[in-house]
Amino acid sequence: MLSVAFTMGVLLALVGSTATHRCVGPDQLVSELLQRLEDSVNVEEPPNPSVLLAMNLAGATDGGTHKWLLQEIKEEAVKKAHKDMTSGQVALSVLALLSSCQNPQHVHALGQTIDLLHILQKKTQEELASMDVDGVPKTTLYSLSLDTLGLCLGRVGQYEEASMALAKQVLSPTSQLSVDTRAVAALAMACTYHQTDLGALQDLLWEAVSVVTNGFLDEQENKDGMIGNIYSMGLALQVLGSTEKFYAPREWDCAQAFSVVYSHDYRQPMAIAQVLPALVGKSYLEAASLNCAASSRVSPSQQSPKLAPTGGHRGPTQSLSNPRGEDVMEFNKALIEVHYSIINKLQGKHFSKSISVWVPEGSTLLKVLQAAEEKEPQVFSFQTEQTSWGPMVVSIHGLAANPEDRTYWQFLSGEDALQEGVGTYKPRDGEHIQAVFSGPGSLDGTRRRSGDTVEGHSGRTWWRNIVEEHGGVSPTVPGLPGTKVPLRISGGLRLRDGPQFPEVSPPGRPRGGTPWRRPKGHFRRWRWRWRGPVMWRWRLLRPLPVGGGRSCPVPLWRCVGCPPCSSPLPPALIEVHYSIINKLQGKHFSKSISVWVPEGSTLLKVLQAAEEKEPQVFSFQTEQTSWGPMVVSIHGLAANPEDRTYWQFLSGEDALQEGVGTYKPRDGEHIQAVFSTY
Repeated sequence: MLSVAFTMGVLLALVGSTATHRCVGPDQLVSELLQRLEDSVNVEEPPNPSVLLAMNLAGATDGGTHKWLLQEIKEEAVKKAHKDMTSGQVALSVLALLSSCQNPQHVHALGQTIDLLHILQKKTQEELASMDVDGVPKTTLYSLSLDTLGLCLGRVGQYEEASMALAKQVLSPTSQLSVDTRAVAALAMACTYHQTDLGALQDLLWEAVSVVTNGFLDEQENKDGMIGNIYSMGLALQVLGSTEKFYAPREWDCAQAFSVVYSHDYRQPMAIAQVLPALVGKSYLEAASLNCAASSRVSPSQQSPKLAPTGGHRGPTQSLSNPRGEDVMEFNKALIEVHYSIINKLQGKHFSKSISVWVPEGSTLLKVLQAAEEKEPQVFSFQTEQTSWGPMVVSIHGLAANPEDRTYWQFLSGEDALQEGVGTYKPRDGEHIQAVFSGPGSLDGTRRRSGDTVEGHSGRTWWRNIVEEHGGVSPTVPGLPGTKVPLRISGGLRLRDGPQFPEVSPPGRPRGGTPWRRPKGHFRRWRWRWRGPVMWRWRLLRPLPVGGGRSCPVPLWRCVGCPPCSSPLPPALIEVHYSIINKLQGKHFSKSISVWVPEGSTLLKVLQAAEEKEPQVFSFQTEQTSWGPMVVSIHGLAANPEDRTYWQFLSGEDALQEGVGTYKPRDGEHIQAVFSTY
């Protein structure tokens, strides 16, 4: 832990920095964390691209460790990128290479050359295809967010489509995304916002990034500086430090957030790699714009020759240790007793087994699992896989986690999920650790059915959730007594927590229901609305200046304490996907576009919005008939009664039964205009 003198120096370093949102950590702390990063590099383990990325952003590009990491990442990419890497791992390698001023489209190692960005594009396509079919990406939304950021910074295709998918997930009221996922998604969407020239997409991304950043600010205010947990702080700080425009005119108290980071003694390499960029005033958004010719910071290995990499473990010489890295003098430490249980109520033959073991004080949870396995190997056998965050338990008692059905082993202390991995968490004397086989449809390892009643929670707020017959969850909203908010549970009966408090009572709206007047004459307007029988969501509208007459949006329920509204609430917008296809005559074409129109708009309005957005592609002409307007030409290709051709409109594979002047598309619907013959 930091000394009192050092802590005072840290606080002094923040003086004068909060006004510009550019808090930075003191050089002593940055150097210490860089030293720990270098010490973590091991030639016997796969290289961690996040470590190289952090070193580059911190300006520590000199030294043997940096050169070794860069070369190993290239070799690892050449050997494994095609088949043995997930999309997120490929994306991190792309970011590490970009930050090293290397071209990821021309990665040369081991006598081979690969295009890593092309590989990332293909893997991102697989993620998006899985979302279209199953509603979830092939791996995780965190990986998809990294993919999007890598493609955007690499300036190759698909990042716009991926950003749109991320924005929809962020804005969905049923999604329960972690701070880490929201943070990387926000960085990716902010990158796309500045790259794209599609106005409708920019509006969507502005809304999504604003929701994430305002949510982080609210959580920081409510939790005395903490956003998520101590290990999610690094990414959250990167976001808030690089996206000020998305939460303006609110101001970020970065001193409060940084003080939380300073109070923790970071040892886990991945956590250091994420918090270090924020401490030097940078974020992953700057990975492709670094000046690699000018190193702003001397590598710790250059400052301390004894720490230079020398064959085996790249770090300071350890005390006497056995081959497993355990201190041979452990028997001198006091012993503690840890109670350990393994529970499966989710799949196959259910079981619940418990054991108590004695381990040296200060041992990690991994040591507890090893002691339990040694004591009863037939019951407490387990397997791990090495990840960038350290060892991850993938199987216990012969029951393995499966990414396809999204099952995993979750570790809890009492009722609280652990915030560290088995390789770093150190149990206390008498603590009870539970390993619970978990997955979709379970909060406590038990699969739920329609009609079940369980206790759900979100943040610090608890309420009772009831699974209704249609598969929805109806929690009572805090601050709005008696109000029921239906939620959709995607993928069948998957029980999820209710919406977090900022989504129920959004930023800028206190619990009492009265709109909060923002500084500088602005406030945010919110709207709640029903979407079908089991869907609830809100939309964030742009801040509007408050003039002499106060404008007060009234939500679905009565606004407590609001004066009569002086202006009506504008309609919510919906997104419609529109394609024009000709495979019948002349030069074939297939063009697509996504447009935003007010809810309740006719298809004719969609066509007009598409034409306004891209007139050279989506121009069209109509003729008035007794049935209303009829489209007779699109993209310069006209229908002709003589050869019996016409423009047919479909939703999916079904022909529309109404004309463009009366049919009203749904949110997210895909309309196709196909040049056809009869």
